[in-house]
Parts: sequence; C-alpha cells; structure tokens
Amino acid sequence: MCVNNFSNIKNVFLDTNIYQKKNFQFNKYELNTIKEFSERKLLTLLVSPIVNQEVKLHISEEVQAAASLIKKLKKGAKILRNTPEISQYSIFNNFDEIVAKNTVIDSFNKFISESKAVEIPYDKVSVEKIFEDYFSKQSPFSERKKKEFPDSFILNSLYNWAVNNNEKIVVISGDNDFEEFCQSHSDRLVYSKDITSFINILFSQLSQTTKLFEVAEEAYGKLESIIDIQIKSTLSSLDFTSSASDIEDEVEDIDVEEIYVTGSDLIDIKDDKAIYHLSIEARIKAFHHYYDYDRSVWDSEDKVYAYIATTMSTMIHTEDLTAYVEINLRSFEISKLEFENNIVELDFSCGEVLHTEEHFE
Repeated sequence: MCVNNFSNIKNVFLDTNIYQKKNFQFNKYELNTIKEFSERKLLTLLVSPIVNQEVKLHISEEVQAAASLIKKLKKGAKILRNTPEISQYSIFNNFDEIVAKNTVIDSFNKFISESKAVEIPYDKVSVEKIFEDYFSKQSPFSERKKKEFPDSFILNSLYNWAVNNNEKIVVISGDNDFEEFCQSHSDRLVYSKDITSFINILFSQLSQTTKLFEVAEEAYGKLESIIDIQIKSTLSSLDFTSSASDIEDEVEDIDVEEIYVTGSDLIDIKDDKAIYHLSIEARIKAFHHYYDYDRSVWDSEDKVYAYIATTMSTMIHTEDLTAYVEINLRSFEISKLEFENNIVELDFSCGEVLHTEEHFE
C-alpha cells in the first residue's frame, strides 16, 4: 500500500534502491527537489550510515561495470580511430575509473551536506530484538529474505528515533519488506513506494506552493495534447536496441505507433517553471534483424560460417517509459522534454510478431 497522505510529516528517509532507481542523479529531478525542500526546511532528510555505505558501494560497482563496457566498446569500435573529426571519437579518450567514481561519490556527499541531512545512528538498536525478529521471521526477515540484518538495523533505528523524538517518518523504498515493517509500526512509520508521487502530493499539500501548483496544473492541462506530440517525436529520435542475450539481435528501425501518458506528477516548481515526471506506455513497431547460428553452415576447413541464417522480424512492443517535461509558467510553453534513458531496450522475447522472413547470408 502506498500511503498518499503525508500532511504534517516533515521527515523523509530514502532507501538505497531509490537512489539507484534515480541513477544517482543528485542534482536533477526528484532527488534535487528533496534537497531543495530540505534546504528550505520544508522537509528533514534522514539518512542511515548503512545506506550511505551501500550507496557508495553501488556507485563504485556501477562505475567499474561502465569502465569494463567502455573497454569492450573501444575494442569493438576500433575502426572509428580513423575518424577523429566526429564526436563519437571521444570514446577513445582515457577513462579514469577512480576519478569517475570519486566524482559521483562527491556528488552524493554534497547532496547529503546541502540537504542538512540528519544521520540516524544504529548503535542503540537492540541486538536481542533483531535476533528475535530473525528467528520469528518478522519483517524485514522472511523465508524469501533470511539475512536482512542491515535492513533490520536501519528500520529499527528509524523507529526508535521517531519514538524518542515524538515524530513520524515517511519511508520511501521499493522493498516489500520495508512496507511490511512500516505497516506493523504504523504509529511512527509511513510507507511510500514511489518518491515521485510523494513529491507530487507534498506540493499539493504545502500552503507555500498551493497557488503555483494550481498554475502548473492549468499549464499542463492546456499543453497536454502538445506534450503528447512531443513525446512521440522525441521517442522516435532515441536509440533502440535489443535486450536479447541468447541471440545476436539488432533493431534496424522503429515506428512509434501510439503513446499513452498513464501518469503525470509534479516534482519541481518555481516562480517561472514546473517539471513533471511522466509515466508513458508506448506501442512501438520494431524491425529486428537477428542471426541464428544453430541453423548456419560452418566451414570447418576455413573456420568461418559459409552461410549465416538470418531472420527479419517485424514486431510490436509495449514499453513502460519515463520522461520529464519542463513547462514555462509565464508563457505556458514547453521548455524541455527528455526521457530518463536515451536508449530504449526492446525485449525480443516479449514482442508480438507481425511478420517474419528467413534467408541465408
């Protein structure tokens, strides 16, 4: 259950998976709004040293994975070394993994500092209670997740702080065990699965932003059809790839047939602009070209494929996507629209096949 009444609750906690979901973008969109609310003392951001370490660990791991991908790309795209005049040549510049990791971690540290976050220690949590919950499989422990000791220390420390300070806390997490714990400690902890809806509801409830909220909603309503057109146009210009791991599949072309905005949440607002988080369902016709080496002819003498079996498939994909639109509240015009990811992965195994052609190359 995602609770939608956060009135009079000024304390918010973000689980590690929320930072991950927002791609550690501490100076953009939802995380930036949390920081600004905290700076204006409209919110108090609560943090756990455990989550802080988890965030830094995930940043290190993801930067390391990115460095590995860049190395593979350099090797596979070596022909582009002959084209220094094009922008893509920059992939051959030296990538300093340590500098990249420290840059993102520094951004996180700055986010915590500028938010004036309050750190909730876990050293006062009863170890005896933790083990009681463990053996009785009380949340966050369960048959499915038996070793959630870090989560247990986090949640119990939050609850203890709330009790000792006579406060309530909005706990934002995508973890179902967090939800169960909050439900069983609902006198102090209020669960929300989604940071976006939390911010949107907060804007509508804060007296300081009520008038601007109404202006933003009016602007969005008047621009709704234009936003739909721009979503379709922008989506068509993105890069599309296949998520297939067991076959060599390429997406050669796409056609965005329909888009549906299934949700629009205000996540930032100032005197002259408003930013909305858009949940989008898109119907996309994609033209796949993939190679089937099981049906291909191998020349054992020359050690190459004499003929490669290829399949051309036209498929329909239904994708859930996220975009952000910035609206000028003075002119009621769209200032910017961008998707959360500029590469869309299409799942080959989930598409509806419209047409297939097979041949050998």
